[in-house]
Amino acid sequence: MVIHGYWIWQYDLLGMVRLRHNTLQEFEVSAVFSKDNRTGCSSAHCMMPAGVRRVVRGDRAKPKDDCFVRQINRLLQFPWRPVKRFSQLHPALWANASRRDQLEYVMQQVLQTNYGVT
Repeated sequence: MVIHGYWIWQYDLLGMVRLRHNTLQEFEVSAVFSKDNRTGCSSAHCMMPAGVRRVVRGDRAKPKDDCFVRQINRLLQFPWRPVKRFSQLHPALWANASRRDQLEYVMQQVLQTNYGVT
């Protein structure tokens, strides 16, 4: 599961992991918040219909509670660490990414993942 570009509430994320922990081979989520007022959302422009929040350029990932990280890692079959800074992400996931960076990222993901296609 790879989710970038949207703020995800930590308990929704925990629920997704509980439901899919047996099938998850990769888990990368860049923007997790713990309370409604701690999204890191820098402007009203990040709000979308139904309360979904997009990550915008000025947003900052806030530190995650150690207890939450331990809960996630108890469910997964591999260690997970939250993203500390958005700058740690592949350049294809940054705002205004070049087509070349995006293509490189997609190819990297396809080649490293075993989808059972030969």
